[in-house]
Amino acid sequence: MRYCCRWALVLLLSACASMHSATPLRIGPFAAFEGRLIAVTPSQRWQASLHWRAPSPEHGALRLLHAASGFVLEAEWDKPRLRLRDSRYPVWREVTVEALRRHGLLLPPWTIAALLQGRLPHGFHRVRGDVWQGRIDDALVRMDWRAKQRRLELTDITHGRRLVVLIEP
Repeated sequence: MRYCCRWALVLLLSACASMHSATPLRIGPFAAFEGRLIAVTPSQRWQASLHWRAPSPEHGALRLLHAASGFVLEAEWDKPRLRLRDSRYPVWREVTVEALRRHGLLLPPWTIAALLQGRLPHGFHRVRGDVWQGRIDDALVRMDWRAKQRRLELTDITHGRRLVVLIEP
């Protein structure tokens, strides 16, 4: 009898622990919106208006406009393929996720699309409130969702990069 009680207690505690870690991410779903994107790296900071359209994380498109320079960047993805074109080179070309990271975007668009639809990356855990943390590749990443401001902030703590998505009402 005592043996069964111990196992029941272990199962109950593990069930409580898994319920706590399975706390749902309360973002979105945001499949299409207008907003702003801010990218900050140790050497640069830039901001652009954002037009986002991603009916699913695996497929989508975005358009960025850097108002100060008039530079336009368009991206389309069909995971794992990612294509870009811009106002200087209007022909679509395939790029790698690493090429995006060199410009301060620490996550591929399909991961951001999943976040905007309330899906948390594998290995992330809640730190407090709507602040989550986990590892993506070699980086420790913190995600902070501020629902009232409709603001998603992703910080690559390891490399000192930050990406902010501001969703306009």
